[in-house]
Amino acid sequence: MLLAGFDILLTQPGYFLLWLIPIIAALVISISVHEFSHAYAAFWLGDQTAKNHGRLTLNPLRHLEPVGSILILLIGFGWGRPVPVNPSLVKSGRRGLALIAAAGPASNIFFALFIAIFFQLGFLDVQTYHFSSWTQFLALGYVAIFFQHLLTLNLILAVFNLLPMAPLDGSGVLRGIVPEGWLPFISRIETYGPVLLFGVFMLQFFIGARILGYLFDPVLNLANKLVG
Repeated sequence: MLLAGFDILLTQPGYFLLWLIPIIAALVISISVHEFSHAYAAFWLGDQTAKNHGRLTLNPLRHLEPVGSILILLIGFGWGRPVPVNPSLVKSGRRGLALIAAAGPASNIFFALFIAIFFQLGFLDVQTYHFSSWTQFLALGYVAIFFQHLLTLNLILAVFNLLPMAPLDGSGVLRGIVPEGWLPFISRIETYGPVLLFGVFMLQFFIGARILGYLFDPVLNLANKLVG
């Protein structure tokens, strides 16, 4: 994200600001939708912990997590503040917990597809109103590009969070669908999840390994098709 636009900051700072504002707005909305959906799913399944912590809201100040938000801004993926859940209060046991974990990514996917409808029907058109400099700024183009970022970030959040490693949502989904006898093994490997994620980040940005590119390139291609 921002790292990709660093050269723009150096050459066209005014345009960089125009470019940055819709990205930040899209980021805030995407994370809020994601975390609110976790909270609502937990509430729907009988656990009011998230509600009692003020998380049953779309207010972004309740959902943004500093490190995860900065990572999304810098490199295009990250996370929000985890929603508190009390497993003993959730209906349907670990199946219910899996539904709560899946609710965040699912909401991002549905939100992205909803936005795509407006592109496909021609109400939004990035190509027609595209601008590449401060002097070519057009309000309609700005709106279209904002929704393009919103669609793309929702897809990225969904796919990244569905990776089956702690602390991402995919780990919670996996716990709900595997045989119960697998849970001790999953609990052991979950302890390595944060280390693995950190290792991937380091390989990606210090030696140029495109590990995450294999995951996100298809997502970006899909986003481009949905807005095209």
